[in-house]
Amino acid sequence: MESVYRVLAYLIAIEVVIQASAIAFALAGLGKWIMEGGVLDAAAMESEPTEFTGIAGFMVHCINGPE
Repeated sequence: MESVYRVLAYLIAIEVVIQASAIAFALAGLGKWIMEGGVLDAAAMESEPTEFTGIAGFMVHCINGPE
């Protein structure tokens, strides 16, 4: 039973690393996009597709994270 808990602990630790990496990638891409003149506001989110390098990080974070 101890080995089961150990495996679960490692899986949770790996999950935390994946989540942190995904959100760091997403925020770095968003920051670069904003520094290049992009504007992220409600109008931009509703009217046009907002495409930047780190958008995949937000998707991974949402799909992979707990609800």
